Amino acid sequence: MSEEETDDDECFYDMTELLPASLKFSEQNELEKKISEPSSPADEFDENFYQIQEDIQHETIQPYIDEPLTPSDEINPNFHYSILTQNQYVELMMNYVDEVKDILQLPSTIVKLLLHYFKWNKQRLLEKFYETNHNEFFKQAKIINPFTEKISINESIDICSICCSDEKKDMFSLECKHTYCNHCWKDYLINQIINEGLAQTIVCPDSQCEIFVDDETITKFLDNNEFVKHIYAKLILNSYVDNNPRARWCPGKNCGHIINATSLTSAYNYAQLITCNQCQTSFCFQCAQPWHDPIKCILLLQWNKKILDDSHTTVWLKANTKTCPKCKVNIEKNGGCNHMTCRNCMHEFCWLCFGKYTMNFVMNRYKS
Repeated sequence: MSEEETDDDECFYDMTELLPASLKFSEQNELEKKISEPSSPADEFDENFYQIQEDIQHETIQPYIDEPLTPSDEINPNFHYSILTQNQYVELMMNYVDEVKDILQLPSTIVKLLLHYFKWNKQRLLEKFYETNHNEFFKQAKIINPFTEKISINESIDICSICCSDEKKDMFSLECKHTYCNHCWKDYLINQIINEGLAQTIVCPDSQCEIFVDDETITKFLDNNEFVKHIYAKLILNSYVDNNPRARWCPGKNCGHIINATSLTSAYNYAQLITCNQCQTSFCFQCAQPWHDPIKCILLLQWNKKILDDSHTTVWLKANTKTCPKCKVNIEKNGGCNHMTCRNCMHEFCWLCFGKYTMNFVMNRYKS
């Protein structure tokens, strides 16, 4: 065909029909890539435009715990969930404990502390366990390495360093060998549960020790106190839910059911509609607020915060508290040095500059 001929000629043939199949497929893939791009640059400035990742093809998505990613698209993300009672959710968590216990050959008390440290991400826990030195691994989790040889101490300690009583009492210690009488242990644990609201993050009474107290030890000292045992069980359940990124409490009044995400996708940062089949409450899974699509969760939180700024409580919080640089919980400092430890996430930081606290960190200085 000559250069002067046009597409309107009757003798014109569409040569693309004769192209090899591989070349046609490559052109089709290029066309699909162009179609998948944002429709216009103005979308980047649209407050209601959902853009989770700038380059989603080159980023590895980390699934929650051990659930595989399911196929989906960004317009209709594939999000599945189940609504469980409290007993069903505890049973589910214990199944994770048993699975990790069988793999690592560790006691269930240690496995629970490890899962809590890794936010119930079983896959990440196993990866770190086999990649990291065991001494460093358990030190980061604030647990005594169970694979090390136990050193027996022949010298018996008869005087408790808390009450300093001369009376002969039954003594107890964790693997860290800090020994106290049973009465002081019981009072200490009750105070941590009732007054401090702690459950899985209770540490040894020694001021220089950060080893966590396992649940079997706590249960043993609370054997005759049903009231504290009930509160402790509630705190444990709350820690299972609050420390698990794919679990949420239903915000419905007096509902008490738990929403557990059973499959998550690369679009899990989208606002996800949840409707509880027990109380018929509809809310967003990501922020646990009433359903607000198409508004982003972050915009809704900023709006709610702006509304609360007019209240006297917020004025007091601004004047007397600061937010944790990690979990953003309000913290009041009523004394002591500037070395702060957030009770919610255990993050250590400086009260003045909000820098991360380390052993070599210099306190009481502002950055110029």
